[in-house]
Amino acid sequence: MTRLLADQVWVRAAPDRIWELVRDPERLAQVLPGCETLRASGPERYEGTFATRLQFLTLRAQVVAQLLELEPPRHLRLELNGRPLGLAGSFVVSVPVDLAPDAEGTLVRYMVDLQVSGRLAAFGLPLLRDTLRRQVAQLVANLERELATPPAAPEPR
Repeated sequence: MTRLLADQVWVRAAPDRIWELVRDPERLAQVLPGCETLRASGPERYEGTFATRLQFLTLRAQVVAQLLELEPPRHLRLELNGRPLGLAGSFVVSVPVDLAPDAEGTLVRYMVDLQVSGRLAAFGLPLLRDTLRRQVAQLVANLERELATPPAAPEPR
């Protein structure tokens, strides 16, 4: 595995609201950049198809995502195993995430470790790092948009 990125972002939402969204596949699909499909396939496990723009081409991949090391609402590790469609190779991404509340939201610290094989490796780390930074910015904007709406009240029985 290669450390692709270690960074932090600030999100205008409480950690418990972020945590709820991460564990809801319908809402999660709304915020993940490039998410075409996403469905729960087991406890803390999702499968989906994602599209990512890498310079001159759009890369589509089938991905299995697993939520690991769960310590609600402060820590989790996301592991993604994927295979690009129409391109030989595979990838594994490991993303430990720490959520720290502050007065106006949550500081999210994360690292991204990546292992690629096949033709994917030809894209190079600088290109993959730049693409990832762009996706994180989009993810934060999407999260804030989705979480700006107050949670729905439970239906009366």
